[in-house]
Amino acid sequence: MKTRTTIRGGVKETRPDFWVVRVSLLGMTQTMLGRMLATISNFPKVKAYKSTGRVTMQRLIAQGPGSMQKRYVNVASGSSDEPELDAIAAELKRHGFEASKAPGPLLLSTTGGRWPKLTPMPMSTGTAFEPTKELLVAAAELAGADKSDPDPDLDTAYGRAPKWTSHSLRRGADTAARQYKEETGATEAQIDIFFGWHEKILLKAMQVHYEGLSTRARMALAKITGWI
Repeated sequence: MKTRTTIRGGVKETRPDFWVVRVSLLGMTQTMLGRMLATISNFPKVKAYKSTGRVTMQRLIAQGPGSMQKRYVNVASGSSDEPELDAIAAELKRHGFEASKAPGPLLLSTTGGRWPKLTPMPMSTGTAFEPTKELLVAAAELAGADKSDPDPDLDTAYGRAPKWTSHSLRRGADTAARQYKEETGATEAQIDIFFGWHEKILLKAMQVHYEGLSTRARMALAKITGWI
């Protein structure tokens, strides 16, 4: 994969030369959605993703917290110098849709199923738990195979399978972050904010945390989980 190196916020950043055509779904109706998909249906890069229509509908009708921030869909992808991406964005704008060429997500979602294929949409954190659990179950079986040499990180009796939940993983990550906070330089307040503990008490601090999206701010936050 080609990469691009740029200076962003005073920091040298190298990332994949991977771009997407992003379409805003704000204010769009199902009728407009069908017209939007028909407008770009003949472009090869759009045809490459057969799941676009389904994903777009899911995002269009999504409800609940955070759903409005997800009211967009990536309909095509490629490198920055591919003219088809510019042509797709221009065609959408010509028909009155809000579209732009934007840096693509670094972690991609898949179509799922037995033969999953990549999509141009970002991976949802919620879909990562099941494969993570499968890896942990397999690792625990290997680590606990010898009764005379139990896994020091598992507090379960021999022969009893540990239970894995998203909350236990969150607790485990929090424990590791606190254990190595002297090495990383992270404070307890930063750890509480990062893992979402005491959200009502730390509401203002949480808002500051989520506003810190600059490259330098991300680098500072990375130390919290650096030793997990």
